[in-house]
Amino acid sequence: MLSLTSLIAWRRSQTNAASCERGPHRSVNYTQDEDLCLISSWLNVSKDPIVGTNQSLEAYWDHITKYYQEHKPSYSDRNKKSLQHRWDSINSAVSKFIGFKAQQDRLNESGKTGADRVCSGSAEPSDSKQPMGQDAAKKRKSGAPSDFESQCLEVLQQMATTGQENHKAMAAAREERSANQKAKLQILQQQADSQHQHVVAVVAKEKRKEFGHDQSIMDADLNAMFGARRDFYEAMQQRILTKYGINNNKGPSS
Repeated sequence: MLSLTSLIAWRRSQTNAASCERGPHRSVNYTQDEDLCLISSWLNVSKDPIVGTNQSLEAYWDHITKYYQEHKPSYSDRNKKSLQHRWDSINSAVSKFIGFKAQQDRLNESGKTGADRVCSGSAEPSDSKQPMGQDAAKKRKSGAPSDFESQCLEVLQQMATTGQENHKAMAAAREERSANQKAKLQILQQQADSQHQHVVAVVAKEKRKEFGHDQSIMDADLNAMFGARRDFYEAMQQRILTKYGINNNKGPSS
């Protein structure tokens, strides 16, 4: 398995070879802002459904260069050829990184976090066939990491940290949603209980009112009434007795 240091050495050897082909005058290394602008340019052009399809390679990179020139940092003076070469380097490094990360993910070592697997995979393999550049060899001997190696390790560590933070954030979000759902259920239950108590109170009030009305009819003195009025109250009293299951002659029914 190629380690991160082998990838760095290979990338440097490729960069040095490309520099020799261009001649003795080597341009200044790309800054992070320039790299980000180039990546953004490639994404915007390649994702455009109109511009990104049905065109030649030259036209494709003309669009990328145009986008880069419109959004580049003020100090940048890169041309199309330079942008193409830089993109090849970025694309190659990213492909190596994807392969490296996939290998580490496939190991799936128990008890290790993503950051632990990244760090454990950065050691130099014994069967690496890629020669190390002179500058990289000197820094390796002195124990000092190269700038590119430091940047790569920093990016990998940031990715691992970000993944852990995202996992914690997702867990916290799930807990918050669960708490909110429980709170809503409690509110609904309280509302249902309150409504039930209100209905019970209304029913009890109506029953008390009805009982009072029945009691007033039963307390009426029939001896002081005559004619239709007496007949009405006698019928009402008989109906009330029947409603409560009381026989007028024998008392409560069995």
